[in-house]
Amino acid sequence: QHLPSVSFDGVNYLVVWSDSRSSPSPDLYAARVAPDGTLLDPSGIVIAIAYSEQGGSAAAFDGTNHLVVWTDARSDPLYDIFAARVAPDGTVLDPAGIPVASAAGRQAAPAVAYDGTNFLVVWAEGSTSIRGTRVTGAGVVLDPAGIEISAHPAGQASPSIAWGGASYLVAWVDARDATLDIYGVRVRPDGVRMDASDLLVSGAPAAQFFPAVGFDGTNWFVVWEDRRTASSYMDIYGARVA
Repeated sequence: QHLPSVSFDGVNYLVVWSDSRSSPSPDLYAARVAPDGTLLDPSGIVIAIAYSEQGGSAAAFDGTNHLVVWTDARSDPLYDIFAARVAPDGTVLDPAGIPVASAAGRQAAPAVAYDGTNFLVVWAEGSTSIRGTRVTGAGVVLDPAGIEISAHPAGQASPSIAWGGASYLVAWVDARDATLDIYGVRVRPDGVRMDASDLLVSGAPAAQFFPAVGFDGTNWFVVWEDRRTASSYMDIYGARVA
């Protein structure tokens, strides 16, 4: 069991992970956990069992259901993005999965947040762009061709996203400056980016990896793994973004 993600519905947490209990190719399972730590689904809930690998999940709650998104190799060994809604009682509303991004090539490393009307799912497209799509609470993909969040030929990966009350902040790993840095951009609820240029969140020496974004009601806080002080070990750094 590996690569967990978590969402909260106001009553219980939904923890989602990749699980190899039934096959060498991992499937996607979940379990609800009460705030006092009680495990409500000790055997786990099957989110997705399909051909080949399902993993790399993220989840968000819209006030009615969770939307779980993941990387899926059932129809493309380079990976697509699938999703499923999960009710607070653990019922999987889309057991066959919803194709979110299935264009030719590789879509991987999804992240998701909710803005009060729709979800915005973002992912790494190939190795050179970050793309996204809005998904309704009914599971309808509003932008089936995808929305370009950012693109650079030097390489982009590992997006993260958080809703900030008026816009999203999407952050990712970016190789445009010769080393890996953290960049970001604000995105409106309609999927349109707000910043003419991508925002440099961290351009520290050496490499920065795997950003995660949260919002405190006033500012975003972006954290990441950082190799600025040693070539073989990583620390954790962070920065606020207004």
